Amino acid sequence: MKRNEIDFTVGERKVLILKIIKFVVPVILAYLIMQLYSSADLLFISNFIGKEGAAAVGASTSYIALAIGFFNGLTAGAGIIYARAYGAGNIEVQKKIGRVVFIMSCTVGSALSIAGFISAPFVMKLLQTPAEVLDMASLYAGLYFLSIMPMMLYGMSSGILRAVGDSRTPLIFQIISGGLNILLDWLFISTWTNPIAGAAVASVISQGVAAVGTHIYLKKIEKNLVAEEKAEPVDNPDLPTETGEITKQIFSLGVPLGLQSMMMTFSNVVVQANVNSLGINVMSAFATESKVEMAHWMVASSFGQAALYALSQNIGAGRYYRVRATIKCILSVSVPSAIGIGIFTYAAGRFLYGIFTPDPSVVDLGMTILIFTTPFYAVYDFMEVITNSIRSYGKTKAAMAIYLVFIAGLRIAGMIIFNLTGILNIYTVSVVYPISWIGAALCALIYWKKIYRKKEKELNG
Repeated sequence: MKRNEIDFTVGERKVLILKIIKFVVPVILAYLIMQLYSSADLLFISNFIGKEGAAAVGASTSYIALAIGFFNGLTAGAGIIYARAYGAGNIEVQKKIGRVVFIMSCTVGSALSIAGFISAPFVMKLLQTPAEVLDMASLYAGLYFLSIMPMMLYGMSSGILRAVGDSRTPLIFQIISGGLNILLDWLFISTWTNPIAGAAVASVISQGVAAVGTHIYLKKIEKNLVAEEKAEPVDNPDLPTETGEITKQIFSLGVPLGLQSMMMTFSNVVVQANVNSLGINVMSAFATESKVEMAHWMVASSFGQAALYALSQNIGAGRYYRVRATIKCILSVSVPSAIGIGIFTYAAGRFLYGIFTPDPSVVDLGMTILIFTTPFYAVYDFMEVITNSIRSYGKTKAAMAIYLVFIAGLRIAGMIIFNLTGILNIYTVSVVYPISWIGAALCALIYWKKIYRKKEKELNG
């Protein structure tokens, strides 16, 4: 075993569980660091610029999230293929994927950066940004989009490292980038004549440092990115070997994930529009809820990544017999974690809400939301693990369809029905979330069993 890599293709149950925990903890910490310096951004902007600056950043969030969601899909697609090549022990294919990822990050990332920079004023108007913050929002969004290219390079390089089980190195560069971002925020926002521009440029520079550092590290260890030396690479017919095939497969796997993320963002906008009609207190309760429940989302996403890369490694190695056992090991840790987080979040709910808002009526409404969501955290974690298991088989379109129907579609349909029937309130909006999780989890389980049994029949011939 070399450096921070984790080979999920070997090890019995206890060893595998320890490997999963070793992988997941740095991913959770990386998410936490990201949230901390995002909060620091908003803190500096609010203090130095005022509520107008905070509003300008908030107005641009959904637009920026669309681009980030798209390239995160490509990152996952590249990670799936790389994990398979790693599991197969095919170093040559790993090197080719690394080169494709670099070129793709630079070209696609640059295209997104330029498109976002140019279109920012138009999109901000389209989103009906208030006139008093329109110029600031357009400037911030346009400049922030310049960080998309380095952000994509960092994301795809980190995805490759996580594909071989190395979740510690991306965390280190995330900490460096986050610390630099906070320092530059303080320096630029407090000294520049246009502080909102300073905030955006700080993000561009810090993301650039993370991108360059991660890519240099990846290039240095590229020749040794295999956990155990294998005499001969595993012959896997599903593994692309040529640059054109690799590029095509990354897009084939990644674009559905990117579209899924974009559609999820759109569905959240629809839900938010309906929440806004329920008054300022309900708006505040739902806005704060995302912060109160942040620990759960971070943990669930981290276990989802563990499933994606652990299973992809085993599929690349042709060790399909380990797939079911690996999923059981991941669920044996993720589900109890979700139950524990759910109990803690509800028990400490009033305290957690009180951190973000002093208004007792908002806290009461927040506790109402938690009644509907916290008992179903385990269902959400199960859904994350199983849908990522489906993706590891290369069935990203099927996983996208499940999310679009049950997560995005069901929520949008619910908002329409509740409006038409006159029963839109905090209870009906809240109940949509666990219903969508249950529906997606059941559908994902049925589909996963189908593809698992089909593969078993193929192998048994």
